[in-house]
Amino acid sequence: MEEELSDQELIDSIVPRRAQKNPYEIARLERIHSEEHLLAKDISEYCGEPKKFAMYLGVIKRIGKQRSYEIFSEIKNSRIKPKTPGKLFMYKSAKSRTVKSMKS
Repeated sequence: MEEELSDQELIDSIVPRRAQKNPYEIARLERIHSEEHLLAKDISEYCGEPKKFAMYLGVIKRIGKQRSYEIFSEIKNSRIKPKTPGKLFMYKSAKSRTVKSMKS
């Protein structure tokens, strides 16, 4: 008869030790290859649009990782939660692109 494993024992058997302490290591095991991929995954899941991961990844690569973090933080930490955070992220990223190109 098989012995039932507790939740923690099951996690220990599946996920390597080093990955249990580092969320980026867990993400890498899920085929997330870089910090940009992780950010795109976080944004797409927060916006409720996991199938638009590639779109968010493209925006992050276009405007940069730092500006993407800033926009995502603004949206997450705003007192008034938007109905469509994905549209707001896209609006703010397009706005930042315009400002960036005007400086050049």
